[in-house]
Amino acid sequence: MKDEEDVVWIVEYDPGWAEKFERERLLLQVLQADISQIEHIGSTSVPALAAKPIVDILVGLQQLIPTDDQIRSLEQLNYVYEGQVLNIPEHYFLRKGMPRLFHLHIAQPGSAFWQRQILFRDFLRAHPDQAQEYVCLKRSLATQFRHDRKTYAARKTPLIEVMLSQARAWQRQVQE
Repeated sequence: MKDEEDVVWIVEYDPGWAEKFERERLLLQVLQADISQIEHIGSTSVPALAAKPIVDILVGLQQLIPTDDQIRSLEQLNYVYEGQVLNIPEHYFLRKGMPRLFHLHIAQPGSAFWQRQILFRDFLRAHPDQAQEYVCLKRSLATQFRHDRKTYAARKTPLIEVMLSQARAWQRQVQE
């Protein structure tokens, strides 16, 4: 059997996720003036959406690559720095907790990675039917690929891409 960290499990929405994000946001102030924005992203940021119980946080730094001092500050908060992951050049990643409690994503505000995360979150918040479709897929994939996090994530990608296309159209409509 694989490590517990590799197990994919989906739980019902927990309103406490927003509170956990807010508490963690306060701790992240250790980076002080280096932070331009902090956002709650991922499924735990969408009210009523079932999710893996890991709060995703998007931190915008003034510069893209975290400095050694910033990494040390985050390590003092029990984050584990993993550097660039998933071959995304504009994204640095840290995790916290065993089992995982938080994923910390560092990117520059306005970057393609940043915009994609915020757009997908906002689209799901504004479109409960699409959010429900997404959670149904997640539950099915979590059952099929409980011990294969990479395949679970890869199999979500086609629906995410379709929804991002819908989200871009929605965003254009809202801006008109």
